Amino acid sequence: MHCIEGALAQGLDVRCFFFTQAPDQALNAMRNRESLNVLTQLGICNDNISFVGMSLGIMDGELQDHLHPLGRWLQGEIDKSKPEKIWIPAWEGGHPDHDALHGVMVEIAARANMLDRIQQFPFYNGCNCPGPWFKVMQPLVDNGPIDCQKIRWGQRWRYLLSCFKYPSQIKSWLGLFPFVALHLVFKGVQQTQRVHRERILQRPHSGPLYYEKRGFSTWEKTHGKLAAWIQSL
Repeated sequence: MHCIEGALAQGLDVRCFFFTQAPDQALNAMRNRESLNVLTQLGICNDNISFVGMSLGIMDGELQDHLHPLGRWLQGEIDKSKPEKIWIPAWEGGHPDHDALHGVMVEIAARANMLDRIQQFPFYNGCNCPGPWFKVMQPLVDNGPIDCQKIRWGQRWRYLLSCFKYPSQIKSWLGLFPFVALHLVFKGVQQTQRVHRERILQRPHSGPLYYEKRGFSTWEKTHGKLAAWIQSL
């Protein structure tokens, strides 16, 4: 959210894209309304918020199985809008959808000589965490130098309150919110890193990835799908 507000303050035309959808139509509609509510309150107009996953038919957790349509859509959007800045989820082994999107966006941007326009932001990962535990909003050292931007106290409280505006995802937020709150209160910074093309075919970190612990996917599957897509280009 801090990246979004910063871009809006610079007068940039900010656009947000959602690349997966919930399998249940009622749940999906609810999630979309929640996202629209939060983003429009930040100052983004409705027309700049797109639920791409619905038009491409990509379900939550299955993005790595749809790399070709995802890549074609991203390529078309890049060619059309020529964005000055791009923010994507970090390469961190947290959720397979996040890593799939990261890998495809980085490869497309590299071929367009636009890697310097991308910043990755951490969400959650299981690096050096035993059992089911995970880290929230903590960048991986292997992803390179960290850029820290201070978040004002007023913004911190607004961001925390925004977490309660997603009732459809209450189960996820029960696990994430305490760590998000601790980060915002005690660190109060937005951490981002540049992206690197060579990283997308490297294991995000040693040890079990968080999505492997949860049984969502395996590194072998994620790596294989991405490598095959790159080879097909």
